[in-house]
Amino acid sequence: MLGAVQNPILPIYRHREVGFITTQSAASLLVVPGTFRNFDFAAMADEITTDATTVLVADPDLPIGDPSTLEPF
Repeated sequence: MLGAVQNPILPIYRHREVGFITTQSAASLLVVPGTFRNFDFAAMADEITTDATTVLVADPDLPIGDPSTLEPF
């Protein structure tokens, strides 16, 4: 319904592989963990992406919200 395409990428991939995948898929958004298993995925994403790709760093340190406090839409 959204028209979005998801391309899961294994966490063992690094600059070369992730750069190839994002280029070939023409990704407009790349979601990465900040640091995972002592590797800085956020820094890698900043290095390999162009201005056409937005990097979203999923931070596990964010507080857990309570959905019951959200306004209905």
